[in-house]
Amino acid sequence: MKFNATNDLSTLQLFRERRKYRNYVNIDRSVDLWYDKPWYGKVNRHEQAVCLSETNLKQIPTSQKTIFVIDFVAEAYKDLKDWFNQNVQQQRAKSKGPLGQIEAENGWTSVSILFHAHTNMLYEMFILQYLMGNKRTQLVHTFEDFIKEFMTFLDLTGVNVPFLKSTYIISNYCPNTSSGLIIELNKNLHSIDPAKQKFIEDPNFKLYQKAALKFGFYINKNAPFQLIFNVGSLQAQNYMKKYGISFQPGSASNLFEIYYYLVNSQQDIDIMKSYLIQFYQSFITAYPQVVCKNKTHKRAPYMEKKIISLEDSLYWFKMWVLIKFKEGGIKFNQHDIDSKVKKAEELFLYLDKESAMRYIEKEVKNLS
Repeated sequence: MKFNATNDLSTLQLFRERRKYRNYVNIDRSVDLWYDKPWYGKVNRHEQAVCLSETNLKQIPTSQKTIFVIDFVAEAYKDLKDWFNQNVQQQRAKSKGPLGQIEAENGWTSVSILFHAHTNMLYEMFILQYLMGNKRTQLVHTFEDFIKEFMTFLDLTGVNVPFLKSTYIISNYCPNTSSGLIIELNKNLHSIDPAKQKFIEDPNFKLYQKAALKFGFYINKNAPFQLIFNVGSLQAQNYMKKYGISFQPGSASNLFEIYYYLVNSQQDIDIMKSYLIQFYQSFITAYPQVVCKNKTHKRAPYMEKKIISLEDSLYWFKMWVLIKFKEGGIKFNQHDIDSKVKKAEELFLYLDKESAMRYIEKEVKNLS
């Protein structure tokens, strides 16, 4: 059977070919990041978005370029590579084809860099396509006007183009390689099923499978050239325990508590606030004037408050609440959202901010 999916096919053809690959390709001890575990390495055991601490990165041996992954993954990969290539050199396996040897081409990717590029793309969409494309720049005189238009813009993009960092991490925009748990032997074949088939049919593929299992890796079913560290396996945990991770095979143990940091609600708000202020300042620098009633006026600058008041904190909190619901893909009427915002506001004012945030996160999770 031939698998023919590429992004050049029509939508219907692509759907049929992807389904054929999914139904008929069976790789022992593989993991499916497309359909079964899309958040692998991007969330902790409580399904909260996390980022890898970059202090735990280590360079892996490669003749290609500088590639980093988590330190214990680097050690396991080196052992896997040496074992596999030694078997090939000793002619226990054929040496032609894509698996003639193991050579990494890609590893960890920075969430911070990717998210910054993503938010810049979102800003350009907002300014060029929404404001200018719909001739709405004349409605923006102040920062408050800018925010009003931006929130309307998010109504149109919704869950499809995330703005909050926590939502971005669990979206398809953020690759699983950001976890530091993945090594790619080829990073350009994700959408080309004929190349995947050639990789699977390589004479050395069984040896490749054996090596992956021996040193604690999954093989990605939808990208067989991708090695994914199986953090719950006995083989993987033998490497992890050398770096202070509790030895608890069958689980991620305390990996996410030690090697990653939680992207919590307050960080979401702080990052959101920072980007929106930057957006507005960039906007009024590029377009400092606005015409109103045949008169030209300067747009009002954003005035940073030296002392953050309760009112100011509540303003940003309520904005986060609204965006959180939009990005949760939740269908609700205005009365529903008003009542939930009011409840969150009451918790914020009369209990504490953390309780209000927990309430909203629980509501989003329950309604999603």
